[in-house]
Amino acid sequence: MTKEQAIERLIEQVNHNMDTFIGILGIVLAAFLYFQWRLSEKQIQKMKDSTKQELEDKYHFQETINKVDEYRKSLEELKKKIKNLNHSIDDNKRELNAVVQDREKELADSIAADTKLNLKQEIANAQIEKMKIESQAMLLTTMNNSSDTKVLADAIREKIDKLMKDKKFKSISSPLTTTYNILKKSNNKDAKGLADYLKDKYPIATFFIELDSI
Repeated sequence: MTKEQAIERLIEQVNHNMDTFIGILGIVLAAFLYFQWRLSEKQIQKMKDSTKQELEDKYHFQETINKVDEYRKSLEELKKKIKNLNHSIDDNKRELNAVVQDREKELADSIAADTKLNLKQEIANAQIEKMKIESQAMLLTTMNNSSDTKVLADAIREKIDKLMKDKKFKSISSPLTTTYNILKKSNNKDAKGLADYLKDKYPIATFFIELDSI
């Protein structure tokens, strides 16, 4: 082997050893970086856990979270209760409206019945007063002209005026027709005078005055 060949062989051996060294160095470096990364990750996680624990110890986050969860559950329960209460209120309103409507109908029927009864009573009372006046008018026509006939005529007139003023005859039509016809046929001047008075002052109440004379 020549000197040049020996040098070349040596250079090849050195290059081979260098490649081997670089490969080993790369593996070692990679392993170092891996373990360094793992160490850093553990340190970071440890720092996170430590920080989290410190914050928890200081501010009690978990306790707050638990309370928030409890409040949320309470709020949900309250919403359900309110919903059920609203349904109950709606049901009660419907029942109350039904009761009110029934009571209103009963009251309306009662008022209508009372009104009808009152009207019947008013008509009966008016008819009684009308008959009393007609009886007094009939009595007046049987009397001779005297001071007594004037007193009776004045009394009948005052009573009629009061009944008409108080609207006691409003429930019956032409309440003075018969009284007028009785008085006008009499020969008693006080009776005729009262008949003229009624015709002039209460023309509507004596509206049918001509019917009895046809």
